[in-house]
Amino acid sequence: MNIQVKLKKLPQPSQPIRFDYQSINTNYTIKVSNSFETLLQCEDEKTPNELWKEGQNVFLKCAEESISKKRTKINKWITEETLSEVQERKKLKTKGIRNAVDGTRYRQQNAKIQRMMRKDKEKYIKEQCQRIEENAIKNSTKEVYKGVKNLTTKFQPTTDTIKDKDNVILCDRDHVKARWKEYCSKLYKKK
Repeated sequence: MNIQVKLKKLPQPSQPIRFDYQSINTNYTIKVSNSFETLLQCEDEKTPNELWKEGQNVFLKCAEESISKKRTKINKWITEETLSEVQERKKLKTKGIRNAVDGTRYRQQNAKIQRMMRKDKEKYIKEQCQRIEENAIKNSTKEVYKGVKNLTTKFQPTTDTIKDKDNVILCDRDHVKARWKEYCSKLYKKK
C-alpha cells in the first residue's frame, strides 16, 4: 500500500507597505491635519480602539496618496528598464499560471529578465573596471583598491551562535561571550 502526500501551498502574507520617508512634503502634512480635523469634529462616541483604527487608516491613506513607496533594496547595477520587466513578471505570477499559454508567457518573461540582468551586470562591471583604470592612471591607489574590493568581495553573513560543552546552541550575546571567554581561558591555561 503506497501513500502519497501532497503538500498544500500556503498563501504568503502580504508584505507591509514601506514608504520613502525622505520624500515627505508639506502636501502630506496638510492632508493629515485636514483628515484629523474632520475626525475630531465627529460627534458620536467611539472607543479608543475605534479611534486608533481610524487614525491609523488616516495616516495610511494620506501616505499612499502623497508619499512614494520605498523600493526594496536592489543591486546597484539593475536598470529601471529591467525593474519594470520584473514588475511585469510579478503581475503575471499574481494572475496565476492556469494553462500552458500563461506558463510559456511567464517562462519567456523570466528568460528575458535573466538576459537583461546579465547585460546590466556586465555593463556595470565594465564601468567599474574603467573607473579603476582611470584611477590607476591618476595614481589614486586608495580609489583603485576601493574599486577592486567592491568588485571582488562577496557577502558573508556573520553568525552569532555557538555551541557550549554539552552541544547546546547558545544564541544570547552574553552567553556567547561567556562561552568564548571560557574556551579561550581553557586554551591558555597552564597545565
